[in-house]
Amino acid sequence: MIGVYDGREYHVFRSVGEFVQHILQRRYSGWKWFAHYGGRYDCNFIWDWLVERDRGIRWSFICSGSSVIRLRLQAGRNTVDLCDSYRLLPAGLRRLTETFQTKHRKWDAPDWESAEYNRDDCLALYEVLQRWFELVGEQAETVASTAMRYFRRHHLGRGIWRVPAEVEDAVREAYVGGRVEVFRRTLSPAKCYDVNSMYPWAMTGPVPVSYRGRVRRRVRRSGVWGVYDAEVGVPDMEYPPLPMRARKLVFPVGVWRGWFTSDELDRAEECGSIVRVIEGHEWDTDAVLASYVDDLWRRRQSASSDAERLVWKLLLNSLYGKFGQEPVRKVYQVDDGSEGLYPVYTSGGRPTGAAYRLVESRAGHLLPQIAAAVTARARVRLHELLVASSPAYCDTDSVMTHLDLPVSAELGGLKLEKAADEAEFCAPKLYRFGDRWTAKGLPDDDPELAGRYAGYGTVEYERNAGLVESLRCGRSCRRIRVVARRSPLDMPKRPWQGEDGTRPWVVRGGDLY
Repeated sequence: MIGVYDGREYHVFRSVGEFVQHILQRRYSGWKWFAHYGGRYDCNFIWDWLVERDRGIRWSFICSGSSVIRLRLQAGRNTVDLCDSYRLLPAGLRRLTETFQTKHRKWDAPDWESAEYNRDDCLALYEVLQRWFELVGEQAETVASTAMRYFRRHHLGRGIWRVPAEVEDAVREAYVGGRVEVFRRTLSPAKCYDVNSMYPWAMTGPVPVSYRGRVRRRVRRSGVWGVYDAEVGVPDMEYPPLPMRARKLVFPVGVWRGWFTSDELDRAEECGSIVRVIEGHEWDTDAVLASYVDDLWRRRQSASSDAERLVWKLLLNSLYGKFGQEPVRKVYQVDDGSEGLYPVYTSGGRPTGAAYRLVESRAGHLLPQIAAAVTARARVRLHELLVASSPAYCDTDSVMTHLDLPVSAELGGLKLEKAADEAEFCAPKLYRFGDRWTAKGLPDDDPELAGRYAGYGTVEYERNAGLVESLRCGRSCRRIRVVARRSPLDMPKRPWQGEDGTRPWVVRGGDLY
């Protein structure tokens, strides 16, 4: 059963073919149809129908990870996009209907054969999205795109130009993610502190906007930010300040060469590290994101409903990463033999009938130096917390420690998120806090699954296959059984030392020990 609501009428269909024929009518051409979790569920069933045989419908899709962001269908002159509303509002539909106080709600007990159940689902999602678009005043397929449109419309008060490709490549070498590490296996008592809106706080500072040029040395100057190819020497310490790209992002001691931001080189020198710059690129800075953060933070603090608070929170946290978006993406389509297509084969070497094209974006918002500056400032803030809190674990914007730390409701202040008698940390993103296990990548509907994974290293579960995964496996897009294994050969972020502690990696001659 497939149901659709177009803002005026609800229609229900008993086959994918009827549904596709309906939405490809001329009156819907150019429309975007949203399904919640559609990128991992609804699009899969439509995809299976499309590739079962030649339907006379052209299709293409783009993915983020294993999830479809947009599946485009075209028949003659009529084109529609199938989008995933989870990419706008990353929460379950039941929670969203409660948060947005919609007229129609998600049923407590699903009835997959009931048209009434299906209708209420469709109208509930429509009401959620209608309220979202009304509050934001922008329409886009993802929350990051929405945030960028809001910023450009209301807060971009000056021009910021893209840099040459070779400069952008250097910036991306220095653009790395958050810090997630285990320092001790056990913690008692256990207290988890989060930085209030860490990345929005980092966005309030000056960011690089006007490219100054290439340099051969680094001079610390106010109002100048840069990325530098440097040889660094980090002395022995418990919490090293500089990131290194290995098989994973690690923070070692020793001597090595890499690209680093000026924020982290400043912090490293404060901690006793030696820095020898080989070359770099520098920008003049301006706090161009500060008004955006001030606006949304004020709206969030004064919000009169949970829906408004959720909207402004999502927009606050979704802007900076858009500046660091990769300029090239894969667009999958029918393999019609056109020039520039790369055919997709199954793992057994058979053609799938699909291919992808590499499409380079020339969008003006691709400014990775801004994203690199924001994430580097956040890592420096976290490093300051590590030194001050003696934690057993850290994750991007949080530390877990036995100490009492000062808290504040201000932007960038600390919040006590949770506390427990004790905690156990097995690996990054795999830990027990009190009696609750957390394991990234595993379904959270089985509370014992993460515990079994931590204890035995192997678990089995079912999930929906992604489109590209299904193509390469030569299977239909349905539920598949997954075996997840923790390999003893997997490189840890920090090697274990004794029963309870870890130590930083040591770099010698370019290798980690």
